[in-house]
Amino acid sequence: MLVIGTLTALLGVGRSGPGPIASGPPDGTGPDGPVVFYELLDASSSSLMERRLDGQSRARVVAVRTDVDYGRTWTVDPTGNLAVALVPDAADQELVGVAIASGDPVWSVRTPFAPIDGAIWSADGGRFAISTVGAENDAREVVVVEAATGRFVRATIPDDAVLQAFDQAGGLILRRRLPAPQATTAAWRFLRFDPASTRVDELTERPDVGPASDSSEDVHPGAGVAVDQILGDSDEGTSIRLWNLAGGAARKIGAFASVDRIAIDPAGSAVAVSEAGVIHLVSFDGRARDLYAGADPIAEFGWSSGGDYLGVATDRPGPNLTVVEVATGRS
Repeated sequence: MLVIGTLTALLGVGRSGPGPIASGPPDGTGPDGPVVFYELLDASSSSLMERRLDGQSRARVVAVRTDVDYGRTWTVDPTGNLAVALVPDAADQELVGVAIASGDPVWSVRTPFAPIDGAIWSADGGRFAISTVGAENDAREVVVVEAATGRFVRATIPDDAVLQAFDQAGGLILRRRLPAPQATTAAWRFLRFDPASTRVDELTERPDVGPASDSSEDVHPGAGVAVDQILGDSDEGTSIRLWNLAGGAARKIGAFASVDRIAIDPAGSAVAVSEAGVIHLVSFDGRARDLYAGADPIAEFGWSSGGDYLGVATDRPGPNLTVVEVATGRS
């Protein structure tokens, strides 16, 4: 089974919760086709929906929460077995693990407040990480939760650290962009949080993990590449630059009137660029094509972990979720 991800949809004038999309395992589509999980929001509740993209199955309600607030409520593990709901409170939050098959709660735990739309899962679905926002009197923290039990560990992290991915040994990789005196240079540093020891250590070698977009830039350590955006030529529009993490100057690979978000594909061979209602696919070998085009602005998009599909949610009432097969362009 291939889990496309968790997308937020809008109903009427309800709440929205745009953010990164939880990716799924690169193990093929299985006999029933890929599966997408998405969130439906109205004035009174948040519903987690499951839809098999086999051309026949109807959407299924996995679970409904009425004790939620503005923003995203759900994240789903890459294997499609467990969902986690965030229930905010005045001083902290409750995380509730829910079995996808039955919709029943399996554990509940209280953690420091940390938005769930930035959740990062391990590839096997065994654990996930979220991070607090931090404030003047509160250091930013990372919280790593065991999916089977809800038990968690936490540690202080730099304010500018991006949650990158879990490595094969179960450590959480973080990244920081190093200050550069000129816009013509760029470099990144990688850290590793060990959930067993709760230590955060700086790495001396580049980790072998995939990409993690923060909307304006993305870095794929495993492929040795990064992309970012700068003001275009003659101070007009936006240019996308490709960096080699081994060093050297950047190469401009695309220019657009405006850019909302960029995200490298899991293989590290191309970057998806959203511009209003269009997603352009810009390959690092110089090719480019439009992967998706619609009349409505794009609220969010994300890759399946194998890079075979792209999920797109648009900012409009009613059905607004499209899944595109990258190889064919079919949706």
